[in-house]
Amino acid sequence: MLSKGEKMDNIISQKSSRGERDMCITKIIMVLFALTITTASFSFSDLPVLTGLNYINDIAIQGDTVICATNGGIIIWDKKNKTYSVCPLPEHVSSQCVSSCVADGEALWCAVPNEGVYLLKNGVWSAFNSNNSPLPRNDVRSIALGSDGVKWFGIIGSGVISYMNNNWSAYSESPPDVISIASTSNGVIWFGNDNGFVTRFDGMEWKIFKIESFTRILAISAMDGDNACISNFMDGVWRYQNGDWLKVEGSSNIVYSIAVDKSNRIWFGTVSGIQMYDGSTILNYGKEYGQINSVEVDSEGNVWCGSTEGLYMFNRTRFVPFVVESLAVNDHIPAKEPSLMTFPNPFNDSTTIEFSIHESGYSSLRVYSLSGQLIKQCVSAILAPGKYSAIWGGDVAGNRVASSGIYIIQLRTGKYEKSTKILLLK
Repeated sequence: MLSKGEKMDNIISQKSSRGERDMCITKIIMVLFALTITTASFSFSDLPVLTGLNYINDIAIQGDTVICATNGGIIIWDKKNKTYSVCPLPEHVSSQCVSSCVADGEALWCAVPNEGVYLLKNGVWSAFNSNNSPLPRNDVRSIALGSDGVKWFGIIGSGVISYMNNNWSAYSESPPDVISIASTSNGVIWFGNDNGFVTRFDGMEWKIFKIESFTRILAISAMDGDNACISNFMDGVWRYQNGDWLKVEGSSNIVYSIAVDKSNRIWFGTVSGIQMYDGSTILNYGKEYGQINSVEVDSEGNVWCGSTEGLYMFNRTRFVPFVVESLAVNDHIPAKEPSLMTFPNPFNDSTTIEFSIHESGYSSLRVYSLSGQLIKQCVSAILAPGKYSAIWGGDVAGNRVASSGIYIIQLRTGKYEKSTKILLLK
C-alpha cells in the first residue's frame, strides 16, 4: 500500500509537459470567485474526459461551495445552483495535480507538487516557486490557513514556510518533509512529517514529538484546547490529550484524512470508506466507495468525502453518491450565448475587449493570428455570470510587439465559443 506521498510521486511521474504560454495584461471589471457549501453528494463521472478529475486529493469548504483539489486541477461544486465548474491550472504547468488547497475569502491557494504554490484571485492565477519567491523547494504537499489568516505550507525536502501580507517566513526549527498541517482557533499550528515527527507551534515556541512507533504522519487534525489527532501509517489514529498520546483502538491502519465536527466526533477518511469515533465507539460507513483521501465537515454537520472516484457526502444517516441523472441538462434553464465586442477597431495602441457570460464556469479569452497561432492568453479563470473587460496592447508573448494585420479574438465559456476579428495598424 502506497503512502500519500508515494501516490503523489507516481502521479507526478505520469504527467506530460505542456507548452508555455504567457498571460496578457488584463483589466477585469467584475470577477467573482464564488466559494459556496453543498448539502448533497455527487460523483464526477459525467464530467468531460480530463485526466485525474475523479481523483480528489483534498477538499476545502467555504459558504455554499465545495472546492476539490484533484489530479486534473480544481473542481468547484455549487449545490445552490446545481452546477459545477472545472478550473485547470495554467497550461504551462507541467502537472495539473493539486495535492492540497485552502480558501481564504476571494482567494484560493493550491499546493502543486514539484511546481510550487498557485494562487487564484480575482480570476487570475499567480505562481510562487523557488525561482520567484522565498520558497526553498517546489515540492509543496500541504497547505493550512491559520486563525490569523497566515498561510502555512509543508514542503518535501524542507520544513515549513508561511505567508502573510506579501511577507514570507521560513522556520529552521521545523523538521523537514511536512505532509500534513492543521490549525486551531487559538492560533496553534500542528505539523505531521513524512518521517514520523509531530510538531506543535504556538507562535512562540516549537515542540517536537518523536514517538518510537510513529513512522509517517499521513494526516493531522487540531482539536479543542491543546489537543490533536494524527494518523500514523499502518498504525491507525492516535490522540494527543492532556499531554499523552493515546491509540484510538479500532481505527483503520491507513487513514488519509481526519476531521472533527461540532459535537467533537472525529471522522476518518480511510483506505476503505469513512469511520466515526465518538470517544468510545468506532462506526464504519461507505466501504463500497473505496479510498477516501479527504474528509471535511460543513456547518450543517454533513461530512464531505473526496475519494479516488469523486466527491460524496454523508448526511448524518446515509453515505449517498449523487447520481449522474441529477445533473441532466433538462434540470437547468438553457444558458444564453455569450457576447463579445472590441473597441476601438481598428486600433494602433490598445483595444478594449468586452464580453459577457450567462453561466458560471471556466472561461478563456485568447488572441490568435489568422494562421491559428496563439498570440496572447488574456483571461483564464472561473467567472460568474456578468460583464467583463480586458485590454490588449498589441503585444505578443515575450514582450514583443505584434505586427500590423488582422487578428482573431476568441472567447470560450462552457459549451459556447465566440470569435471576432480585429485590425491592428502600426
